[in-house]
Amino acid sequence: MRTLAAAGTAATVIVRWPAVIAPDWAADLRHRETRWLQDQGVQVRYSWAPLAQQEKRRG
Repeated sequence: MRTLAAAGTAATVIVRWPAVIAPDWAADLRHRETRWLQDQGVQVRYSWAPLAQQEKRRG
């Protein structure tokens, strides 16, 4: 994903839950990777309904 993001060929990443980005025990890595993707202009979205609903409330 980093390669696609750095090349500017990915606009959105859709994952089911945050552990796909980094394991639950490494939340700091997940936040770092999510922030890095966002800095590259990539949106991080979730397909699991409860997380998707949280995004709608925040956005």
